[in-house]
Amino acid sequence: MSSEPHLRQIDFRSMRMVIGLLAFFVSPVVWFLAERTLDSISISYWTAAGDVFVGTLVAIAFFMFAYEGSSGRRDLEYWLSKISSFFALLIAFFPTSGFDDGGPYVPAWWASKVAGFLHVEVPTIHFTSAIIFFGCLTTVIFFFAGRAKEKGHPQRAIVYRTIGILIVAGIAAGTLAITVLDFEGALFYTEWWALAWFGTGWFLAGSYRAGDESDPDAGEA
Repeated sequence: MSSEPHLRQIDFRSMRMVIGLLAFFVSPVVWFLAERTLDSISISYWTAAGDVFVGTLVAIAFFMFAYEGSSGRRDLEYWLSKISSFFALLIAFFPTSGFDDGGPYVPAWWASKVAGFLHVEVPTIHFTSAIIFFGCLTTVIFFFAGRAKEKGHPQRAIVYRTIGILIVAGIAAGTLAITVLDFEGALFYTEWWALAWFGTGWFLAGSYRAGDESDPDAGEA
């Protein structure tokens, strides 16, 4: 019997766990390395943590692009991972605005050229990409929930659905804190919350094993 399906399962689970760990730890790591108060995770680009921020996003983009899903088909999970990969790179290389201290925060010349060609500002590309990126990540979590239910794992489905709801609720609460309450650091903690739960969801999805499945090649969520 060919061992190819088994190898493919190990591969996608390992990728899920790596993506989950990267997403979970990027926030506390850049917070620790930045050496100054961060208004957002993205603004760490302009601090001593900038290389870690960019490197982590590039790594996430690489694994998301290489990730083929668990079904072997070009389904929603497959395409969302590819879209997430693209916008993770845009977040990394088209930075947000710098700190309000008058410092020289100048993006790469080519980023400015691309933004000029599109008739937008560099931070606009960053912000738009971040919205799409987080939207894709959240949708994938709910996709995991639906597939877990289809595979006969209702408890896992509840876990994924709960994680998805926590992400959405956190973003909604963060938006309220930013726009209405003007809570200092709200954007940073909202991003931290969303990335932490996203990372948890993907890590859990990679940690589940199919030993109790009647079909060993049935991709688990």
